[in-house]
Amino acid sequence: MSSAKKTAQVVDEVDVALIGAGTMSATLGAMIRELEPSWTQMVFERLDGPALESSSPWNNAGTGHSALCELNYTPEKNGRIDISKALGINEKFQKSRQFWSHQLNNGILTDPSEFINPVPHVSFAQGEIQVDYLKRRYDVLSEKHMFPGMQFSADDSVFAEKLPLMAQGRDFSNKVAISWTDAGTDVNFGALTKQFLTAAKASGTEIRYGHEVIDIKRDANSGVVLNKLYKMTALQSSFGVNNIALVKGRPQLLNLRDLIE
Repeated sequence: MSSAKKTAQVVDEVDVALIGAGTMSATLGAMIRELEPSWTQMVFERLDGPALESSSPWNNAGTGHSALCELNYTPEKNGRIDISKALGINEKFQKSRQFWSHQLNNGILTDPSEFINPVPHVSFAQGEIQVDYLKRRYDVLSEKHMFPGMQFSADDSVFAEKLPLMAQGRDFSNKVAISWTDAGTDVNFGALTKQFLTAAKASGTEIRYGHEVIDIKRDANSGVVLNKLYKMTALQSSFGVNNIALVKGRPQLLNLRDLIE
């Protein structure tokens, strides 16, 4: 007789399995509950609590990634400041704020002061090249409505007023400049995650801490999820267009092929 023991395999049936208890899983879970509240959800997190890694305020920039002060979103290309990425990032952040407001109105999120608060955003430059870049960045961004109240100064006294700790003992013979806006926010994604997961647990989502997922296989029809997102969000939009163009001085209605040719 064999002494080997047979162990029963426990299978959990769930519509949506979310790996990790950070802001990505928490936000996706909230969206899915909004679109398909009948679906069951389960969260697996290898650590002992939520938002202990990338979503922690100690590990994630609190600017909300709104592109107000992040210079890497406005690179210089061929002598011009490219703001296309900054505009896209800022627009996505505004959509996040709209979603958070919706969740607050529905009682999913409870206390906005825990995760979002106003704070000025400041960009700093030193040396002639950086100061010139910052001024040109300010010139193009300040004209956009998503960057309200943006200001620029290369005055040493203004620098000292806005950034007193950086001004102490500084040799101002090396030119400095700052741009700033008071429309910025500080976002604590850890606190935001915890509020989302508290609501998720209250709605029946099981959250398993101390569980590490080492393998996963797809066993779902992704088209069903995508169709829901397309139908109930602005992820995909369809609209009709009459393409009228001047052809040899006369207006004509053209199809797509005619336009390309």
